[in-house]
Amino acid sequence: MFAMGIGAAALIIVLSVFNGFEDIAVSLYESFQPHLKIIPKQNKDFNLDENILLKLSKLDKMASYSKIYESKAYFKYLDKESVGVLKGVDTQYFKTNKVADYIIHGDSLLEDESTSYSLVGIALNDKLNINYHDNFESLSVYVPKVHSSAGFGINNAFEISYLTPRSVFSIYQEFDEKYVIAPISFVQYLNNKEEHAITSIEIKAKNPDAIHSLRAEIQEFLPNNLKIVDRLESNETLYRITKIEKLITFLIMSFILVILSLNFVGSLSMHVIEKIHDLIILRNIGFTSMDIQKLYICIGTIQGFLGGFMGMLLGLLICFVQKQFGLIKMPGNGTFVIPDYPVVVKIEDIALIMLLLVSISFLVSIFPALKAKESIKNLEL
Repeated sequence: MFAMGIGAAALIIVLSVFNGFEDIAVSLYESFQPHLKIIPKQNKDFNLDENILLKLSKLDKMASYSKIYESKAYFKYLDKESVGVLKGVDTQYFKTNKVADYIIHGDSLLEDESTSYSLVGIALNDKLNINYHDNFESLSVYVPKVHSSAGFGINNAFEISYLTPRSVFSIYQEFDEKYVIAPISFVQYLNNKEEHAITSIEIKAKNPDAIHSLRAEIQEFLPNNLKIVDRLESNETLYRITKIEKLITFLIMSFILVILSLNFVGSLSMHVIEKIHDLIILRNIGFTSMDIQKLYICIGTIQGFLGGFMGMLLGLLICFVQKQFGLIKMPGNGTFVIPDYPVVVKIEDIALIMLLLVSISFLVSIFPALKAKESIKNLEL
């Protein structure tokens, strides 16, 4: 029972901490992503119809929308260089997501009357070693030309322009290491695109619970060359990976629990040997060999489940204390986005663990029960 209790406690603690990290990762990921996004079905970009914006602005369930133009780019600052994604955004961009909350240096201003500024991911910023106190150095941005002129040289293959480094954001590694956010007019000019050319429209709903109904309303007036996707479809890989990781974690911990439960095989087998005289008494008062088998299965299942249930209560208590007081801190002296290990207990995890405890306890009780049955049969012979 003690072994089953320790296994169940470890299982609920590990799964709860995993849930905590999963929720934080998804929330950080979604901070960069809108509720809904309109994108072309085939091409990289599309020409924006003003009627779409007019219809979007009339939707009561929509909070805001932002026009986006993204492209691959090559960045250079002094002697440092890197490849990333140049994301052009309009003035409504920071209303459609929470990126502004994760700016760790500078502000959300991207342009004024004479200058275009950059908002750089912290990992890319460190790679380029940008000095924000040097007002004379700019961030060089290179975008491949669609139709290169004859001849060799970087000027023939790339469109080149410059951004003034101003701000840094830190959200999620995938974004921090490749994104540079700039004004959409700058990105359109660099890609030789007109003002109405965009790669997507990002949309924020007033109420997250109304996303599906808002999506249905937008879908009604979208032309055939465009489609609308939600966060799940935009980040399908992330959600699939988190589910697989949790499944693997659960299977590993379940295997450990199975190994711990093998104590029951030994202890119940010894119990059959020690209590052989009691089994004889039970036989004499009318118990059959099948009744003895059912009895040991019942004993093993109850003991295994009871021990596991008590261990699970202990694990839940530990999770509660960690969630309330944060006793176990994250390593790194505050370099993480959270100070202590996150804990999120889910009802489905508790139900799954209880089902697992009953199943394992029942299965490991079968062999000792069969041994008890055989012992009674031998006595009858």
